[in-house]
Amino acid sequence: MIFDGDGSQAEGTNMSAMQERRLSAECEECVESMFGAPERERVRQMLIEECGNNLPFSGDLDVGALDRCRFAVLKLSEGDGEKFRAAIALAKQDWRDLFVAAGFAHDTTAHRRWYLTLKARKVQSRDAQGT
Repeated sequence: MIFDGDGSQAEGTNMSAMQERRLSAECEECVESMFGAPERERVRQMLIEECGNNLPFSGDLDVGALDRCRFAVLKLSEGDGEKFRAAIALAKQDWRDLFVAAGFAHDTTAHRRWYLTLKARKVQSRDAQGT
């Protein structure tokens, strides 16, 4: 598989067509923490519509497997709309270059560690603010 086998798919069913139309809970969390309220819906929509099974050679991946690509886009965006659109364009051109740019190319679990780091920073920030 191109991205990885993190996500599971029900045996004998074509779940990806349905799952492609949503983001994983982890991906939703990243969008929430990285983008302001006015941008979030558009970011979600673009991740679903332009960074899913429609990517070259992505095949029939479920939402969990698509996280590697979507997390790479989010990481490169740094929460900036222009950088986000550039990362989406790179994913559509060649997802392998996207993985290299995000530092996810040589380790199929690097995107999970990035997510956990982002989540930890959010908790630390919340703790520092006393909320």
